[in-house]
Amino acid sequence: MCSANTSPLDPIFRSYERQLNIRRKVILLLLILAPYLAGASGFAIVSATPDSGKFLSNTSASANSNKKENLTSTFGLHDILTFDITEQAGKLHLLVGGKKSVDSKRLTLRYLQYNHDDKQWHLVATLNEKLPETIASRGNDVQIAAHDDRLVALWQTKGELPGVGSMISAYSTDAGKTWQRGGNPGKHAEDINEAYIDLVADTKGHFHAAWLSDPLENGYQSLYYSHSRDHGKSWIEPVLLDNSTCACCWNRLIRTPDDQLFVLYRDSQPRDMALIQSHDYGNSWQHRGHVGKFQWEFSGCPHIGGGLSHNGQKNSPGLHAIVWTGQESSSGLHYLGSTDNGHSWTKIKTFGETTLNGDIAGRENNVAAVWNQMEAEGLSVYVAKSGDGGLTWSQPELIAEATRATVHPKIIATQTGFIVLWTENPTGKTSQIGWHIIE
Repeated sequence: MCSANTSPLDPIFRSYERQLNIRRKVILLLLILAPYLAGASGFAIVSATPDSGKFLSNTSASANSNKKENLTSTFGLHDILTFDITEQAGKLHLLVGGKKSVDSKRLTLRYLQYNHDDKQWHLVATLNEKLPETIASRGNDVQIAAHDDRLVALWQTKGELPGVGSMISAYSTDAGKTWQRGGNPGKHAEDINEAYIDLVADTKGHFHAAWLSDPLENGYQSLYYSHSRDHGKSWIEPVLLDNSTCACCWNRLIRTPDDQLFVLYRDSQPRDMALIQSHDYGNSWQHRGHVGKFQWEFSGCPHIGGGLSHNGQKNSPGLHAIVWTGQESSSGLHYLGSTDNGHSWTKIKTFGETTLNGDIAGRENNVAAVWNQMEAEGLSVYVAKSGDGGLTWSQPELIAEATRATVHPKIIATQTGFIVLWTENPTGKTSQIGWHIIE
């Protein structure tokens, strides 16, 4: 957990206090508190029977009348508080978590698949009606990964103390129609905190997980890793990747087409984003240093991780990263590229001091980055694109306005382009997912 003597706002306030007025500081406070507040969903959807049915998307006002309209849905829930999306072999898999009604005491997890023919999301199953509830929230989201018809989901469960709980896995062997409880990758007691999880599947059908925990109760978080060779039923003993990390920033675990693994995470000293790599399916790991080398010294936690992507081409050493720093001379989001599997990085693009919550995706020479932008009205979503592997970038495009109270955009590459998703609260009452397709 974060230090009791520091505030998550401290690094951002220090960095911005000469440039930003009080109104923008309040906006940032709302950003950090958003995952813990009752969120929002507003728009109606068509009714569907439990564990089956098609959800018709609602359209929201486009940020640019010349662009495609954004789509929104609550997927049959009262509101959406967490989600994850993955693509495998052309299929899009979505896991959402939210309350069924305003009076619900626990979050319901629903698994959906995207149908490219009717361009709608179809509900396949509800995961956790008989499994422990989740305390996942934006920035500490539920996770899903897929390999053919086998899927694995991970989430943090509710422990005895508020905001604390161990992991649980669920797996499906029939394309998500039915789910069973799997092992805990952390293999720790239920009162051990395991959070900020990420999950991927490789080409062999092995599932890999990384997360933050303090099982030895040292008073600081560490980065751990495990993998499953039986599709989530059981996991190897957890491996310590870094003994001391930032406590409350999300991690990014990716794999390349030739099954190399990379984890991007926020280090403790300095508070820069660090990279670690495995060439052998997670059996051994090598540290690759810091991505950006901002030398940001801070003892608190900004609650902001980074984004990492490969270009999707076999035997290619190209990596793309988007990282945030609170270093006063460089505050905001930065794009960096690597042509040697993360051994070295070149800082190519700075997105501005009022940018945060970045994510990135690559597909051959096409790269797209998304982020939240601080505005007078709240937080908007912007996207910038590159068609030459990240060497040059388009002007940022507004795709979701700040008046919709957007937060934590996520982007993944598809077979035809990219899809961007975020949560938003346009009514101030309940939250929903918004998404935007880039082709």
